[in-house]
Amino acid sequence: MVNARTNLNHPCEILGDLQFIRKKRRSLDNLRVVFVGDVTNLCMSWIVAAKVIPIDVIQVGPVESLLGEENLRAINAVAAGQVGVSDSLDECISSKTDVIYTDCWPSSDNSGGDVRNRYLPYQVTEEILNRMSQDGFFLPCPPITRGQEVSTSAVNHPRFCSYAAKEYLLHAQNAVMEHCLSSDYSK
Repeated sequence: MVNARTNLNHPCEILGDLQFIRKKRRSLDNLRVVFVGDVTNLCMSWIVAAKVIPIDVIQVGPVESLLGEENLRAINAVAAGQVGVSDSLDECISSKTDVIYTDCWPSSDNSGGDVRNRYLPYQVTEEILNRMSQDGFFLPCPPITRGQEVSTSAVNHPRFCSYAAKEYLLHAQNAVMEHCLSSDYSK
């Protein structure tokens, strides 16, 4: 089994999700992803995807959790897509939002503050999902904690596709294995 997850990246997870999205949408053209959370390995994987695929990725969270301006400029200078940041979930969600992706809340707050109070404004709710594209996908990454990064009603929403998307993870990992094993690295 291949997972390839590190503290900096989670490539197979995002490859599987992109495969699911492409299969359902028939294309990744004009894809707009809103990633809700800290700069985690999942966030970085979406950013790497925007570097090689012309998609838009916006990271949303508390100001202190956002990708820094210098890193943002460096990424966008070489990206095929566009990467942005915002501290307002409400401003980032519209009928043009194709994917909302979340990661777990941090288990502790380095600033000494209360994690729940800092992150509750970024909880994905049914109201948020109703504002995204009618054909959009809500893909919270497991493990999912209801009442934290997602509300209970959001998990029951028709746009919740996390479990269906994770079926593509095995296929993405198989493709990575096939590529690695069939490549001639002797050159």
